[in-house]
Amino acid sequence: MAMLVGNALAGLTVGVGLRTGNPAATQGISFLFFPLTLLTAAFVPFELLQGWIKTAAQINPITYILQAMRTILLDGWGNTGEIVLGIAIAIVLGIVTFTFAVSSLRQRTSER
Repeated sequence: MAMLVGNALAGLTVGVGLRTGNPAATQGISFLFFPLTLLTAAFVPFELLQGWIKTAAQINPITYILQAMRTILLDGWGNTGEIVLGIAIAIVLGIVTFTFAVSSLRQRTSER
């Protein structure tokens, strides 16, 4: 699952690099992952979150991926619902970012 998230992040950075042609923008977009990680239930149980941060955690796809990873580490493979949801979200995230990367590549190569 961590590999799927890593691939999704790679698709995002490659897409931005191809779209902008700017190394600084490529490096800068990778920092997007850190706020996404902080706006999850990774550090505090989801039940204890309140207000806007709980809403942000519910919307954030990284929440469900980290929850699935936590479930595997703590409970094993028994809770398949959370695990399948995390894998599905990681795959969808990867498809979206790699579609963006391929679109950026097509745009970049058609300009020449």
